[in-house]
Amino acid sequence: MPLSELIDKLSIVKLKIERVGEPQLQKEYEAYLKAIEEFEKKGVIIKKIWVEELYSINKQCWDLEWDARKITASANIWEEAEKFGLAELGRRALIIGDLMKKRADVKSEIARESKIGFEDKKINHVGN
Repeated sequence: MPLSELIDKLSIVKLKIERVGEPQLQKEYEAYLKAIEEFEKKGVIIKKIWVEELYSINKQCWDLEWDARKITASANIWEEAEKFGLAELGRRALIIGDLMKKRADVKSEIARESKIGFEDKKINHVGN
């Protein structure tokens, strides 16, 4: 798995552990850490800022999507969406689109600087 994906997945699993608290996720988190350590053993420099940026971006997306998840799980999705506010849902969708572009940019930076994997290019997505 490319380094950028490992760091991204590590940050997502960390959020799940913090917020959902599923114990089996700790093993998955440790596996990602071990895989990243293998890159370091091979001389690949892992910048702390990459981990911090992806964690921050994924955390912001989680926060923005949390209420929307409740709405989409509802039997009366349109009624719940209107209660929440369609304008607010749209605003959040645009912010998430922008965050996803930033996420792709960080992952591309990791690929470029580590020379592992490929740049993440988003075409015709909201936020581009």
